[in-house]
Amino acid sequence: MKNRILLYTALLITALFTSCQKNSMWDDFYYKGTDKVNSGTIMDVLEKTDGVAKFTNALKETGVDSILVKDQLYTVFAFNDEQFDLLPDNIKNNPVLLKMTMLFHVYYNKMVSNEISEGLYKTLAGKYSLLEKVNDSLVINETSHVIDGDLLALNGVIHIIDKPTVPNPNLYQFLQMDPEFELFINYIADQKIVTFDRDNSEIIGFNEYGNPIYDSVWVSHNTFLDKYPIDSEDDQFTMLIPTGIKKAIEEVKQGVPFNGDVPDDFFVEPVMETSLLSGVYRKEELNSGLLTVSGKNLSQTLLDLIAEDDEGTPLSNGRAFVVDGYVIPRDVVYAPVVLNKKQMYGSAHKSSGVYKIGNDRIFWIPTNWRVKPEQVYGEYVDFIIKRNFLPLNYKFFIDLRPYGGGKIKIEVNGVEVPNSPLWVEEVGDDPGHYDVDLGVVSFNQVYKEIVVRITFLEQHKKEGVGWTGKWNKQYMLSNGMRFEPITE
Repeated sequence: MKNRILLYTALLITALFTSCQKNSMWDDFYYKGTDKVNSGTIMDVLEKTDGVAKFTNALKETGVDSILVKDQLYTVFAFNDEQFDLLPDNIKNNPVLLKMTMLFHVYYNKMVSNEISEGLYKTLAGKYSLLEKVNDSLVINETSHVIDGDLLALNGVIHIIDKPTVPNPNLYQFLQMDPEFELFINYIADQKIVTFDRDNSEIIGFNEYGNPIYDSVWVSHNTFLDKYPIDSEDDQFTMLIPTGIKKAIEEVKQGVPFNGDVPDDFFVEPVMETSLLSGVYRKEELNSGLLTVSGKNLSQTLLDLIAEDDEGTPLSNGRAFVVDGYVIPRDVVYAPVVLNKKQMYGSAHKSSGVYKIGNDRIFWIPTNWRVKPEQVYGEYVDFIIKRNFLPLNYKFFIDLRPYGGGKIKIEVNGVEVPNSPLWVEEVGDDPGHYDVDLGVVSFNQVYKEIVVRITFLEQHKKEGVGWTGKWNKQYMLSNGMRFEPITE
């Protein structure tokens, strides 16, 4: 037993000695080794490295320096002052492009030379970069070579390359670069919404009414970029970007009899949808048979506006063609709003539970010995119509198929339509009133949502009306509703 204890003690001393020896060796290598080894952050090392002052200052000017002092591992490929001077002026003088270029030279994790294998690596710019070994030399994007590598820092490593690798912007960044497209960028920015994430919010207590108090988590997203992720490196788009969009909007406003003001941004999304395609197309591949993201054919008028010598600008997620001028399509303004009955029932709200909706029915109110006719007077259904309505005059139609009978009132945004109330007298198997003209509805501003209310006012005067012989009040939708803009 004594010999075993002595053996364990000897092994423990040997392990401790070896561990301390290794730690000492690492300390000597990390802190006292060659001039490539440093004890500061990446920014500290760059400040002390000769020849990269302009690269370092650009990190500070763009705010990237605040990332490289964090307690997280990064790899930086820096280039010298001479190469920085050779950067295109449109990059050096554009804060968005300069920041993207700086971030394109920064990677997550520490990658020393002998640990890097060939492959695509994602940069902090969100774009991918190809790293590979060629004749024992580390090459970036087939153009830049490492000439001095493995400058270690506490939070990563720096490699000096012979020239910068300049990334192509994605479509969203391309739009940001030119003030001409400010209207597009401002519109996209306005589509950002913030929502409460209940699932990831922790309950930390309860208020005096017993309702939970959350450590709230909020999630932001952009409704336009959710549909059309032109800022994503993983999706591809081609866009024929129109210039002179503000002029085109003014021409529309002057030529259309609007009843009120229409904000410029109302036209932005329809314009973008008619000029944006999914996928990457070269000039010779573009034609009017292609479908835009709106589902409509690419306009030949728009194609004819592409300059003869414009082969398009390559993007990291597609290609852009800047077209000279733009004509806003007529259907952007005069498109009818058509809703089928399924869409309507999906947004219906009823006033109480004494009647039914759905299964083609607006009202289905059996007034028998349990429910007296007068009990259902004033009952209504609200249809929430989530569509864009311009300040125009619209002809309003409803495909109504009444069974039974009675009088109904129809309102749009609280205003009764001209041909309301509607007194329905058809009985038996001949419902009639398939397409009811409710008159002209006028709006004096842009609405993204309206409410159509149908109210049951009164029972039919004739005894035994209705397919049950009881006081059955049943109104059915044939094909929904439609609003047709008046163009004169």
